[in-house]
Amino acid sequence: MWLEGDIIKLVLKKERITLEDAKQLSRHRDELAQRVEGKAKVLADAGTNDKVDRDARVLVKESLSPEKYGKVAMVFNNPVQRLVNSFFLGL
Repeated sequence: MWLEGDIIKLVLKKERITLEDAKQLSRHRDELAQRVEGKAKVLADAGTNDKVDRDARVLVKESLSPEKYGKVAMVFNNPVQRLVNSFFLGL
């Protein structure tokens, strides 16, 4: 995960995201967002991810507060990823 301008970019490199993974990702994302003036944007590549635990989905969705974050976009590599990761976009 890295910051380019006001865009937080990340690539998920695990096939399964657990609650602990989501906590770590959210903490790092929030640290990067603090460096942005105004709202940070998020661009996430689903990478090799095919499973996200329910509690991880809830944590990530709730942690993307509209006060800190503007637009969020994801890149999917197959239809399964789109289904599994659509919680990021509220689809």
